Amino acid sequence: MVKLRLKSQALPGTAWIAACLVGTYLAMSYDFTPGKLGPQRTGWPMETDYSYSGILMEPPTKTTVLAFLHPRCACTRATVKQLVKTLEAHPGADLIVPVFTPLAGADQQAWEHSEYVKTIRAAIPNATIIWDRGGIQAWRFGALTSGTILVYDGRGQELFRGGITDRRGGERENLGLERLARLLAGEQVAEAAPTPVFGCPLVAPAQQPKMEAEK
Repeated sequence: MVKLRLKSQALPGTAWIAACLVGTYLAMSYDFTPGKLGPQRTGWPMETDYSYSGILMEPPTKTTVLAFLHPRCACTRATVKQLVKTLEAHPGADLIVPVFTPLAGADQQAWEHSEYVKTIRAAIPNATIIWDRGGIQAWRFGALTSGTILVYDGRGQELFRGGITDRRGGERENLGLERLARLLAGEQVAEAAPTPVFGCPLVAPAQQPKMEAEK
């Protein structure tokens, strides 16, 4: 009887430990699962009329960094921190930040004056901030996930595509961050596969099937 009672008391504790282990595994799996990354474009997309922002973005004439951000993606905080630190250490490149905002039905002020926008404007005053309604421009550049970083040279050729964090919210050294720093330092970086990007989806659901069909 005593043995049975001990076994019955141990069962809840065992189940609790198992549940904790499963929860930890799922959380870690999520943290290290990258988002979708669109295909590399052959060059600078010509259809870059940001009419909502009143900006027609011309092809670059110097090294240009594009940072596609979702202002309500918590994972993107680490990307913004790494991006600002890298650009401050290697000034000289232009920075364009297309910020995802809904097409309609939302308080645009809350989206356009987010923490990330304020951080970038304070650290990089000459950065160009663009409101990307519905993620249309993100789709044109093949950027499907918040935190996607693209680098173009002065001829409009893509030099880098991917993320600069090691996981969702991660701030450790990683290959993407290293490549970005080397490019901004003027080094020649051999063409390589895109690095993983960790963040929330950027492209509006209506655009995703079209994007998938072009892969």
